[in-house]
Amino acid sequence: MKIAVASGKGGTGKTAISTSLSAVVKQKVHLLDCDVENPNAYLYMKPEDVVNERATVLIPEIDHDACIRCDKCIDACQFGALVDAGENIMFLSTLCHSCAACWTVCPEEGVITPVTREFGDINHGVSQRDRPIKFTEGMLDITEMITPTMIGKVKGFIDPENISIIDSPPGAGCPLYETVDDTDYVVLVTEPTVFGLHDLRRAHKLIQEMGIPVGVVINRSTIGKAPVREFCDENNIPILLEIPFERIIAEKYSSGELLIDIIPELHDKFTEVLNTILETVQEATA
Repeated sequence: MKIAVASGKGGTGKTAISTSLSAVVKQKVHLLDCDVENPNAYLYMKPEDVVNERATVLIPEIDHDACIRCDKCIDACQFGALVDAGENIMFLSTLCHSCAACWTVCPEEGVITPVTREFGDINHGVSQRDRPIKFTEGMLDITEMITPTMIGKVKGFIDPENISIIDSPPGAGCPLYETVDDTDYVVLVTEPTVFGLHDLRRAHKLIQEMGIPVGVVINRSTIGKAPVREFCDENNIPILLEIPFERIIAEKYSSGELLIDIIPELHDKFTEVLNTILETVQEATA
């Protein structure tokens, strides 16, 4: 089972929810940090025996002497990575999404050859709680822009025998779509502010169009009066949990402690959230 924890904006507490949720799972569990531009779940999970590997993609290498300048590759590229530069075709590697269109449409054999390019790190480890928690994170190299590609690489390590908790990137664009695609349930984390409600609407619209069951966690539930609860009622979205704004949570969370360790009674509440999610998914697939 794959459970994504997402939000329409940054700073709502996605990582706080995903880390504590993974810590209450009794079965085999795997936490994957797909916020690949700024992963930080490791600060709270503190994985051990970390193994690093470089993420790679295939990019085109062009033999300009053999190129007949038909420009079919330029027309085929959907990402603007190939540009007419006069005598030659200019390749902008950071824009390439490794879709293979250019070397597929090229009519001359051997003119465009796929070669390997590194673009980030993937780290694996194990967090030692009362049971081992598998941990995987992706991190793009500086200047890299192919966020969905790295997210796909991280999700490639999902083991169907585990319950996978996926910490998503913020926003409601391509990175979120790539993260929640093919998941069984999405937890949307929000806060009762005008910005929180605005971006909750955007994220929910995307998840709704994808047909994935969804629930909401309201973090810092006592800091504002935006009608988040009314929005959830109007759209039949279950509110899974409300976490109040308390100074002790802010202080200890900023030091790398999990929510369920800061407020012990939250352990049972997160367990209830997990059970609700499991029951919802089972009913949806029955």
